[in-house]
Amino acid sequence: MSDRELGLAYFQLAIHGDEHAAHRAMQLLEQVEHRGGDERDADLHTALGFMNQLSGESQTAMLEYQAALRAAPSDSVAAGDLAILEARAGDTKNAVAGLRWVSEQDPGDTSASLDLATIECAIGDPQAAIAALQHLLEFSPDDGRARTALAAIESKLERCGRP
Repeated sequence: MSDRELGLAYFQLAIHGDEHAAHRAMQLLEQVEHRGGDERDADLHTALGFMNQLSGESQTAMLEYQAALRAAPSDSVAAGDLAILEARAGDTKNAVAGLRWVSEQDPGDTSASLDLATIECAIGDPQAAIAALQHLLEFSPDDGRARTALAAIESKLERCGRP
């Protein structure tokens, strides 16, 4: 088994909270990358992005997610995670664009649509937030979080974007 394969296997354990596995995954995957790992390896970059994000290394995580998207432009996981980091960094324009794209490409990704609605509301666009939630409910009509968020926004349109 290669370091890449072993690193990705440890990464799968790390996703579920195994700190030892997270440390080992990071070691192995960084070694692969430093040895000149394939820049077209979206899985490697997405895993490193996630691990850096968990470690609080947002800038490095963003670079890894961008590398993953260069390798696989249709990677909705990397695009969604990148969008969240962009939003946290104050780049709401790119965050909204990224989350809209994920929502369209992968309508089953409820987190992307909920995050999109949250950001749209936070920047003062309740109609866009409502549209994002309605789009989500078209594909996941039983999503309780979306229904609750939609009802809250529709009943208090003037509160979107205001503390």
